[in-house]
Amino acid sequence: MEDPQNTTDYIFLVFVNIGNFIGIVYNIPQMWHTYRKKSTESISNTFLNLRIFCSIIWLTYSVYYSQWSLLISWASTFISSVFLWYYAYLGVNGKYRDWE
Repeated sequence: MEDPQNTTDYIFLVFVNIGNFIGIVYNIPQMWHTYRKKSTESISNTFLNLRIFCSIIWLTYSVYYSQWSLLISWASTFISSVFLWYYAYLGVNGKYRDWE
């Protein structure tokens, strides 16, 4: 008979991997939308600042406890947040600057 604890661990492992994959992928649409529209007007500065702060905390945690799947997920969130922050803060009124 199969150990219920092993079954539960396996189920949680599957969910964690699905969650990490979604955590990596969910950032792509917003980054693409921002790049394509050349605008960050609809993104809250408070949201971006909190998301960056939260990412730093989770990155620190995942490195300290050697949780590499979490590290990958939160690193992608951190990178996408910095990307959006860059265009939100360096843009003129939340829009890209004319770099030409």
